[in-house]
Amino acid sequence: MEYSKKIGSITIFQNEPIDNYIARWFEEAIRINSRIFNIHLKKRIRVYSCSNYSEIYKHAKVFHKWSTASVEKNKMVFRTVNWIEKIGKFTKKDVKKIIIHEFNHIFWLQKYPLTKPNWLVEGFASYIAKDSQLKLPKQQLKKLIKDYNIKDARYLNYRFLRRNYKSDYPCYPL
Repeated sequence: MEYSKKIGSITIFQNEPIDNYIARWFEEAIRINSRIFNIHLKKRIRVYSCSNYSEIYKHAKVFHKWSTASVEKNKMVFRTVNWIEKIGKFTKKDVKKIIIHEFNHIFWLQKYPLTKPNWLVEGFASYIAKDSQLKLPKQQLKKLIKDYNIKDARYLNYRFLRRNYKSDYPCYPL
């Protein structure tokens, strides 16, 4: 990747210049999660901000097309802010919450090398990032499930997903 920027123990790689506000979001994500977990990052973290799927699959072992980011122990791969906005999934404002959420996973993995139970790991990351406010309208959620053939969500349809369609339930599983 053409551009890189070091921020503390992380290095961001991207094929276009890296805006200062993105660097500030990463600094904030590290600060928040450092305080929550009471640890500092033990290893250097590589962050790949990708503008297409070929870049993503070059750096990520696993990346679901419906996803915005993927985290491994010392690496994060995510769509560029422009790509996220272009596909209309989230706004630029939401990307900060996504970065905090994903860095929560990195800190979690460094402190507790466990990824299960998924509801706890994802729920904690969502709570810390305050991204339960990222509401997805029912039709968009259905389209996402259908377009990307998200089998997990279909299995949850009766017990979990159905109640997420109610306006009084604060967040969606995706």
